[in-house]
Amino acid sequence: MIYFLPSLHLIACLISLLTRDLEFLIKADIPISIVFVGLAYSGVNPLLGLAVFGTLWWYLMSLILRSVIRAIARWFTSAKIQSDD
Repeated sequence: MIYFLPSLHLIACLISLLTRDLEFLIKADIPISIVFVGLAYSGVNPLLGLAVFGTLWWYLMSLILRSVIRAIARWFTSAKIQSDD
């Protein structure tokens, strides 16, 4: 599960590269894409940076999501064990 979102983002980057349509990718990567949209107006192609840092961003979000799910699971497990006593 941890590699699903970054893989999906990388596939979206490849599709954006082939179709030359960055609009969807920019909307999907709002926190990261703000910097790269600014670079695009200065004449730099932001796709490579958006692909790398956006994929890292989604990897970080996957790690946080996994930690939250594990914490909730531990909480439910400990609550069940305490209620069985």
